[in-house]
Amino acid sequence: MAEDFPPGTADDRFPPIQIVGDPANQAATARQSRVDGDYFSVLQIPLVSGRIWTEEEGRLGLPLAVVNQAFVRNYSPNRSILGRTISLAEITQRAVSFGASRSPAFTAPEVQVIGVTADAINGGLGRPVLPNIYININILVFPEAPLLLRTQGDPSQYTATLRRTTHHAGAKFSYVSSYSLDQMLSRDETWRRQRLTAVLFGIFAVAALALALVGLYSVVAYLVAQRTQEFGIRLALGATRGHILWLVLKSNVVVIVSGTAIGLILSVFVRHESERWLEGAPQNPALMLGTAGLLILAATAACLSPARRAAMTQLSKILQAE
Repeated sequence: MAEDFPPGTADDRFPPIQIVGDPANQAATARQSRVDGDYFSVLQIPLVSGRIWTEEEGRLGLPLAVVNQAFVRNYSPNRSILGRTISLAEITQRAVSFGASRSPAFTAPEVQVIGVTADAINGGLGRPVLPNIYININILVFPEAPLLLRTQGDPSQYTATLRRTTHHAGAKFSYVSSYSLDQMLSRDETWRRQRLTAVLFGIFAVAALALALVGLYSVVAYLVAQRTQEFGIRLALGATRGHILWLVLKSNVVVIVSGTAIGLILSVFVRHESERWLEGAPQNPALMLGTAGLLILAATAACLSPARRAAMTQLSKILQAE
């Protein structure tokens, strides 16, 4: 259960907070999210240090909270945030004005930080991660709250089951709607723009790879044709078909591997330019090595066909001559 829908939706609610023990004039604001303990496992946000409140602690409405790494970097870089108390006076005042009721354990507008989670997109796609404080949802109880479910298949098929389950549990929903993660992201203008850019880059990359393979195949086929007499002599002197295949592939594979290595080096220098077009896309070494491996395999396959045909053709001619 969570107060607002993730992930990466822009949020303008950044009420001021005060970390007890810090100077009172130190301005600190954070995106606040009221969630339950299962929120992090549903969204697969890993815990970096500390812990998440237990189900019993959540049910009792204990004033506990978890912050993200961006919060630590901004407001407590030189001191552990675990165990520190954060004043939520304005957040509490706003919540009460909107009809929220406090839990009996929430006697003062303060929460204790018991854990730190990894950063998750919370200010919009393509924007820096904002400081976030995750508050036990039961310390300030609102009349309604959305539910987040991790499902298999279309989430809309679970709407009726969810309505029956919540009704039997004592909660009555006047309106139940379901949105998949893809549907939520598709509403984000930044996501649509990035997706269009990625699709266009993908199309251009496939077209470039196809043209490169056609050109490589043509060049190798031409070079093999030029060496017809050499291959015939080698076969007549006892060379095997495998030897001919390796002879053709060896020289081309060296060129392919060398060209790929040069491409990887150049990609490091054009990284900033590519990030400008892809809005800060991170450099992924595994992805780069995988792409390089794909290029090597595809180029080798393009060389294999004319090399194999050369060996077969020459051997056939010798047999016919005999």
